[in-house]
Amino acid sequence: MRVSGEDLARCPAAPKAGARENEVRAVKGDMNPDDYSVNIDGQDPCSWAGVLDAFSDASIYQTWPYGEVRWGRTNMSHVVLSEGGRTVAAAQVRIFRVPLLPAGIAYVAYGPMWKSRAACGDIESFRRALRALVREYAQSRRMILRVRPWGVRERDPDMESVLLEEGFRITEGIRREKTRTILVDLGPTEEELRKSLKKKWRQTLQHAERAGLRVIDGCDGRLFEDMKPIYAEMLEQKKFTPGSDIHEFAAMQGRLLERQRMRVTICKNGTEPVSASLCSGIGDTVVGLVSATGAAGRDLQAYYLLQWEEILWSKRAGKILYDLGGINPDVNPGVYRFKAGLGGEEVTYLGVWDYCENKRLYKALMCAERALGTQSANTAKVRSFFPDRLLRAGSRAGMMRRESADAEK
Repeated sequence: MRVSGEDLARCPAAPKAGARENEVRAVKGDMNPDDYSVNIDGQDPCSWAGVLDAFSDASIYQTWPYGEVRWGRTNMSHVVLSEGGRTVAAAQVRIFRVPLLPAGIAYVAYGPMWKSRAACGDIESFRRALRALVREYAQSRRMILRVRPWGVRERDPDMESVLLEEGFRITEGIRREKTRTILVDLGPTEEELRKSLKKKWRQTLQHAERAGLRVIDGCDGRLFEDMKPIYAEMLEQKKFTPGSDIHEFAAMQGRLLERQRMRVTICKNGTEPVSASLCSGIGDTVVGLVSATGAAGRDLQAYYLLQWEEILWSKRAGKILYDLGGINPDVNPGVYRFKAGLGGEEVTYLGVWDYCENKRLYKALMCAERALGTQSANTAKVRSFFPDRLLRAGSRAGMMRRESADAEK
């Protein structure tokens, strides 16, 4: 089912009630004293958009259009946990079968969502969400459950403890990209944020500001057309396969609810677009998705101005954090220095976690994944086998998922 943003705008903000009876399961006894209900696949694009509005840890990766464009409608599943009439946790799940193995994988990208705006994010909601996912996908459907929680060790230590307590194990054997990132705290004033910039970064920003560049931004799908040529130029110059596809994001934009759409920022020298970026801020954290700068933009240091404008927009929109999209000082030291110059906090992502009750099956999966990891990481075969690889083109390109897109900075 394809639903446009205009269609979604006519949808109610709250989750749709009255899911099919056999998709609502009461869960009792494991979380005293309260009971709660789990709704499996009782959502549609309208109601799911409303679910995301309820969580401060919602992200583009949990939107219906993201799953529909990247995975296909038939490969999606949705879980919503409610307690006392309130939605306390939710997850969009990618479902697929693994060739040659008698099992499938259920993958949750940057979820489950559990930091409810109404309930102030009780950590027990995260535990309940994990148990519901285990019960539905690992036990009932006999699948391997893989989750990539939206959190970092320095700020969310309780999440890691809950994962271990609930029987999850960190995915091993394959080097994962985006193990660390830099978070910019948007709490200080704009003047304080500017003072926190490293001296050289601030000087380069001043140079870009004096260059007479013009910055335009918005959610209009037509802005993607200005971005695509710059993106293509960057790919041609850097000779790499990107982990994020600008054409896929463009396809998602028209299907997203207007208030959940991504923000495109274009920097122009006169009438010529010279630098562009794409970010998303559905929850309280804005995350950079794609960026590109042409040769003319590099000479003008255009991306410094673009990044700064994106930070200011995030603060003015009431967001709490800006995630710079991953760092790797060894693989991409230039991009690391650029991001470190913003004066944020270096943190470590929680990573990818697996749950499987069949040890033999899990061992077979790990062996297959390691074997595939030795092949060309850019093949469609690798990406179709393993869901956490879907968000990138391969091991090296994925490790530089946004770093590579930013390498022109």
